[in-house]
Amino acid sequence: VIVIPSLPQHTAVRAAIRRSWMNHSSWPELEGLDDYYKRVKVMFIFGHLEKDKTLAEYPPGFLDEVAEYDDMYLSDGLVEHRTVLKYKVLWGMMRSKQIFNYDYLLKTDDDVMVNLPLLLKDLSTARRELLYTGSCGMRYGGFQDYPVWTYCSGGGYVLSSDVITQLLLLPGSVTRVQFRPEDGYTGWLVYQVNKLTNYTVHPEGRNALLMRTPKVCGPFVHWFYHGMKDARVMERTMRLAAKNYSDPEGCDPSELPLFVN
Repeated sequence: VIVIPSLPQHTAVRAAIRRSWMNHSSWPELEGLDDYYKRVKVMFIFGHLEKDKTLAEYPPGFLDEVAEYDDMYLSDGLVEHRTVLKYKVLWGMMRSKQIFNYDYLLKTDDDVMVNLPLLLKDLSTARRELLYTGSCGMRYGGFQDYPVWTYCSGGGYVLSSDVITQLLLLPGSVTRVQFRPEDGYTGWLVYQVNKLTNYTVHPEGRNALLMRTPKVCGPFVHWFYHGMKDARVMERTMRLAAKNYSDPEGCDPSELPLFVN
């Protein structure tokens, strides 16, 4: 399951995701991968607009998109605001457990291209328990009464299903926090699972995230490519990645996407 917190107005980017990396047929490399590992479900997560707004004040076409696609999930209890991102992800974890049976949950953002063939290939040999991995090694905390803990970048990380189960059992005194970063929050939850249970889950760092679009030709060796808020950059990067699998020597520098802030 891939959880992607999004905003109602990001319609074009979601459409680009559905056409590009989320579409298995766009990846020639997936033809040789066992069908089991191609059973991927994407969940776009939303809060509601401010409580005094009506449904008519959603961006044009948003409610039509909700009706058309089965990957749109609205939380009744969350109002869209920059401070609730961490709770949108937690809600996505909870909802995923209610409706899906899966081995891994991946969290990423809607400005990230997921290198699906490499990700699925690596997960096909990964363990299915006690896993928390991505671009890890960042540290957070050390203020107020919080300890310091390690976490994985919110651009893309993976948790095994058993760890999600344990996170959702944590008490409200742990899950309600005063800090904002979503990725630090997930690291905090994992830290608390280790503290309060007999689980031992350590963030496992790997070269998983590139914090910009590719600037040079070469293999796509990361799971996640960040910085694609423009739908055209998303799709152009995706085409280049797919071509790289089928023709590694055929990269034309003129085809490289332009970086968009």
